[in-house]
Amino acid sequence: MKKTDKNAVINVGFIGTGRIADMHYPGYLRYPKAKLIAVADLDKGSLEKRKKEWKLKNIYSDYRELLANPEIDAVEILLPQKLHEMVTLDALRAGKHVALQKPMTVDLASAGRIQEEVEKTDRIFRVTDNYIFYPPVQFARHYIESGKLGEITNIRIRFTSGGLGGWNINPATWQWRLQEKNEGRGLQTFDHGHHLWATAWYLLGDMEKVFAWIDSTDGVVDSPAIINWKYKDKVCYGVCDYAHAKEMNLPSKYYANDEMVEITGSRGIMVIERMTGHLNSGAIVRVFHGKSWEFFPDIKNDWKDGFIGATHNFIDSILGKEKPMLDIHDAIKILKINLSIAKSSMKAREVYLEEWDQPDSEVYFRMKNTEARQKSFFQVEEPPSLARRLMGIFSIFFSPSEDYSDQAEPLTDGLKNAFSAEKAKNWEAVVNLNLDNNGVPLQYHYIIKKGALTEKKGELHKTPTLEIEASASDWAAILLKKKRMEMAYLQKKIRIAKGKAEDALTLKNIFSL
Repeated sequence: MKKTDKNAVINVGFIGTGRIADMHYPGYLRYPKAKLIAVADLDKGSLEKRKKEWKLKNIYSDYRELLANPEIDAVEILLPQKLHEMVTLDALRAGKHVALQKPMTVDLASAGRIQEEVEKTDRIFRVTDNYIFYPPVQFARHYIESGKLGEITNIRIRFTSGGLGGWNINPATWQWRLQEKNEGRGLQTFDHGHHLWATAWYLLGDMEKVFAWIDSTDGVVDSPAIINWKYKDKVCYGVCDYAHAKEMNLPSKYYANDEMVEITGSRGIMVIERMTGHLNSGAIVRVFHGKSWEFFPDIKNDWKDGFIGATHNFIDSILGKEKPMLDIHDAIKILKINLSIAKSSMKAREVYLEEWDQPDSEVYFRMKNTEARQKSFFQVEEPPSLARRLMGIFSIFFSPSEDYSDQAEPLTDGLKNAFSAEKAKNWEAVVNLNLDNNGVPLQYHYIIKKGALTEKKGELHKTPTLEIEASASDWAAILLKKKRMEMAYLQKKIRIAKGKAEDALTLKNIFSL
């Protein structure tokens, strides 16, 4: 069978028949493109149960016998994390397409070995995370991409688990989960955490660094916890708080936990009220536009809907109709987030995701941390020592500060090329720029209205809403990215002669200063 055959039916086998298999099975019901024909598990009682309820002909107590069945095109691996690598490698070498239950594996060395095997074959490999297929999360992504929320600066995720409620879990499941905990992988922040980090990545992109506090009230569950992260190449941050109410009944027909997601942009706030459980009622998604809430009550919001979407993506990627999510590269990104969070809590410091690719992570961290301090909004200088004061005095005579005055005019003339109509479309202003170029005035004014820019050189507007004064050298230093606009203002190198500091920050954003 060719994976691009439009009339093909993909025959699938499950390796692992535990509780989570109940969520993977519905994706094959009444889906004409695929059929579940076999399962494998060490538990013979579970095998017989699945054979009867799913009407299967093929059951195996050894997964390798399932892989040897030539009728099976693809497998879903639904096993504990530490078994993922071994079974995945065997499945790929047997020529099967693979959907691997999250998290991908236990460390990056293991992930690297899986990646090597994936790159040797033309079989589809992906890690299953149902949250990125959960209809409210997919709705949120499309809404963010539409621009209606504006520029996103924050995402907040709240995870709450109850000690009571939800479905019954086989004691054997808790046994392997406790083993994972003893090996340093949290039941919540690592295992379930994969869902939350995948959601945060899916909605807003790659992360740069994380910081985490992870504690426990009972020595077993890794909660309470606070996890923070910064997104890569933009001013956007995330936070997730974990709470475990061990004596509380949490209403859910699945696991006894629930999540809330809040996304804040420059134009609005979006809230997804619930994901796994039913802590809240009403519209699953709501958006605040500045004056009122808009409610979206008709979005599918059963937790299993995400599993169904994930299953269909797997089958359609085998048939060449979609890209698999999460593919090997994206799965490794999420694994790095997971590992970075655990490392941050252990070392009590920020962890950069790129540390995992460096020969010496501590050296790399110190280098990046120094860069971050230099770029910090709060660049408060320490009181100078006597040596530093003497060096400052000598520098007056021997090392005059660099003068960028000669670059001020050409840089300012080119400023219009950095103008963002998208960022300016909701802002109206008349801005004067009054520069002192060694005693010679260099003046501009800008009219910004409905995303359009009008520039006038050589004169100031009579009625500006914002007027900025600076030396030509200091202004050029800002345009050359040698000085932050905020720091120049705090150091009184630039002055707001008229208007508000908030307007100056808006101007900075519109021109990417």
